[in-house]
Amino acid sequence: MNPLEQPQPLQQDHKPSKGFLLVASLSAAFYHAAIRLAVSIKEYYPDARITLFTHKAFFQEKHRYLFE
Repeated sequence: MNPLEQPQPLQQDHKPSKGFLLVASLSAAFYHAAIRLAVSIKEYYPDARITLFTHKAFFQEKHRYLFE
C-alpha cells in the first residue's frame, strides 16, 4: 500500500477482533509479570482474548489456559 493512499474501510461483514497482546522477553521476571497480568485481566474480563509472545524457554504449559 502506498503510504499516501487512504486506508480502505473494513467490510461490513468483517468484525475486527479485540483482545490483549502481551510481550515478555529478556528475563523470566517479565514472563511471570505477564502471567500475573493475564490472571488479573481474566478475573475482570473472563472472556478476554489474550495472546502472549515470549521465549520458548520461559513458557510453562500450566499457563496455556490463559492465552489464545
